[in-house]
Amino acid sequence: MTWDPEFRGAKFLAEVAYLYDQIVQTGTHEPIIDMGMKLIIPFEQIGAAVSTAMEWRYLTAPKPGTWGGRLTNKARKVLGQPSVKAEVKKGKCEHC
Repeated sequence: MTWDPEFRGAKFLAEVAYLYDQIVQTGTHEPIIDMGMKLIIPFEQIGAAVSTAMEWRYLTAPKPGTWGGRLTNKARKVLGQPSVKAEVKKGKCEHC
């Protein structure tokens, strides 16, 4: 992925969201810093790209007190990946 701070297209932001999700899943408490170091891009630019991906709903917002967010089916669709069904919480059906 080539970095162009002026480009905020769907495919680019979906790729940012995918990589961010992968880094969050490693258990890091500093996903923006880790992502910036991996891509050799300033942290504030990574933060802006991740925030935009969240605004576009390519990432879920993190729950209070947690790190990161999760890749959404909307982003998966842009990337040509299959959708993932939401997990059913114990004791609740998908229609409850």
